[in-house]
Amino acid sequence: MELLYTLALSLVILVGLFGLLFRLKRSTYRLDATNLIRLFEMLLAGEAREDDWNVFLEMPIRHDESLEKLRARCINLTGEEIYPSHSGVRLSERGKQEISSILKELKRVG
Repeated sequence: MELLYTLALSLVILVGLFGLLFRLKRSTYRLDATNLIRLFEMLLAGEAREDDWNVFLEMPIRHDESLEKLRARCINLTGEEIYPSHSGVRLSERGKQEISSILKELKRVG
């Protein structure tokens, strides 16, 4: 009889745990125009870290096609006009102009 109670209690606990895990949502990180405005302002101020830039470049923005196009533009600039390094992200003069242009677009839209 004790075995039956133990099995029933185990089943209730397992069902409860699965129900709890099913109801919990997986956390998501979605970039929006506000996040990108802050990132580009940090870039222009020389405050952006390499990790900040790499997360932006490596994470597709599937929920907003216009932001994804901006990300693709930035990917093309990286290595030529934008130089991520351990000491931060450096910009050439053309890179600064491009980021300023992108920032203006984002502020106008967002």
